[in-house]
Amino acid sequence: MDVLQNVCNGPALYKTPAPHSRPVMPRKTVAEAVGLLDSASSPVIIAGGGSWGAGEALSALAEKTGAMVIETCAGKGVVDERNTLCLGARSHFPCVREFLGSSDLILAFGTELSPTDLWEKPLPKNGILVQVDLDGANFHRNGTADVEIVADADETARAMLTSASSNPSRQAANALRARELKERSRLELPEVTGMGADLDSMVALVSALREGIPKEGVLFADMTGPAYVAISEYPAFRPRTFLHPVGFGTLGLALPAAIGASIAMPSRPVCVLAGDGGFQFTLPELAVSVQENLPIPIVIWNDGGFGEIRRNENSRHPGVFIAVDNTPPDFELLASAYGTGYARPENAGALAIAVRNALSASGPTIIECSPEKGSAVNDR
Repeated sequence: MDVLQNVCNGPALYKTPAPHSRPVMPRKTVAEAVGLLDSASSPVIIAGGGSWGAGEALSALAEKTGAMVIETCAGKGVVDERNTLCLGARSHFPCVREFLGSSDLILAFGTELSPTDLWEKPLPKNGILVQVDLDGANFHRNGTADVEIVADADETARAMLTSASSNPSRQAANALRARELKERSRLELPEVTGMGADLDSMVALVSALREGIPKEGVLFADMTGPAYVAISEYPAFRPRTFLHPVGFGTLGLALPAAIGASIAMPSRPVCVLAGDGGFQFTLPELAVSVQENLPIPIVIWNDGGFGEIRRNENSRHPGVFIAVDNTPPDFELLASAYGTGYARPENAGALAIAVRNALSASGPTIIECSPEKGSAVNDR
């Protein structure tokens, strides 16, 4: 395709778009939703990425009414995952799906209820679904809402909070139930993730990242085994602090995205988690992080190729692999070539220390982890 030079040098025909106006709050429908919440025996709130600005109101609504909270991957941290009523992003676990199926009321804020959050399974809905979204098309995209509220998630949550009834007994019961569901989900983790012998090392790695990254820090998780584990096992304390391209499957996103975030928010700690295969999709961006002196820990899970695809191939045709076993670069030599820091921690405690040190360095640090015994992030 050829673009004429006189077109490139001509004036740009651009008009500033009209300001976007938010829809008027449907007070009557919100009152209906409050009535359903007050009368429900087992309500649950699903917080999606579109509710990132509603965390304070949704937390208060859950605590006042005793509704349990489940987050999507994009909604991690909307409600602090240390909240006793919050299950985090666990809607893909059988025990949580069973709980959703038994709920008589689901309040979904700012979520498409995407199959990727449910790991390609339909929403287990047997009760009433109240859905709050600025885009009405989402009410019938992946399910059918019984009560549709086209409105801002924060405004709606605050309106509901004002008139909803307090329910201390339900709060206490659901806090206990949330703890039980978390314990059950940890037992289901091997079956849900299919990580096999690498799972313990992945869980240890994720735990170490949480220990090493400050609560306001942002983790950009690429498409790699530990990131899939982190969806449920990395607790997010604030919204938009765990960013993962679930659904799109964008290999190589983490490094350039982290660079952009670090430049835009120089006071916020930013960390990368990537696999050795995915990291190489955008490896040249490492030069930008060096040039801009960005203190980004780049944690690389080196399993010698595309581990998740390898596991899928082995489950479909055991022992037959196609284009998944690749020779990665020598990451220590790569770090030396770019002039970055390098670390190869031998356990989870050392990884947490390496991450903290990297966040205060004068440039990026490659931190290499491996599932191989003796060079892995193993148990403490």
